[in-house]
Amino acid sequence: MSSPTSSGLLRTALIVVSVLALAEAAVIVYLLAARSSRTTEARVPNLSSPARSARVTDGNTADATPFAIIATAQSKPDSANGALPRGKVGETVESGGFALTVRGIYHEPDADLENIFDIGDDEQYIAADLVLENHSNDSFFYASSQFKLTDSADFEYVETLDYRQPAFGFGTMGPGERVRGNVSFVVPRSTSGLSLIFQPGAGSGYRTIYISLDQ
Repeated sequence: MSSPTSSGLLRTALIVVSVLALAEAAVIVYLLAARSSRTTEARVPNLSSPARSARVTDGNTADATPFAIIATAQSKPDSANGALPRGKVGETVESGGFALTVRGIYHEPDADLENIFDIGDDEQYIAADLVLENHSNDSFFYASSQFKLTDSADFEYVETLDYRQPAFGFGTMGPGERVRGNVSFVVPRSTSGLSLIFQPGAGSGYRTIYISLDQ
């Protein structure tokens, strides 16, 4: 048999629980009422423009708070929209803070390197004497491996041994600096439509530079 004290504590606990339940129910009712009064107005972005706006209102259009919805249209590949910077031997082509000039093309190695020069009869050696300039306000890492040859079939050829000096090498190029050197390639003699491409992987707004080697 329970004592009068324990019975009183039990009744007090039940009253507290009931009050908390009523308070919770009141909060839920208030939130549901507030949600039902909120209206949302939004316009579907037009993908033909870089950005459209949408507006959210909370029952008072005079106090509407705008926010941005970015809806950028899918850009076409550079090769499709003709935006790639292109040039030929002897011309300076700029893109994203870089300026590239191919000063000349050579098909023979340096005389003192001929003893290690060994290519097949169906191959040809191509060395590009180039100058790379940094016209931006940033410093960039440069390397001869950032240059490739591509042919009319879009097949790419990577750099081979440095058969012609000075080699382009690698390093860091500060604002206003320029680097000159040779990059070497061995490609099939049957290859046509060769272009030197530069892909630094850095530079704001940079698009791959193509230098045609057809002379």
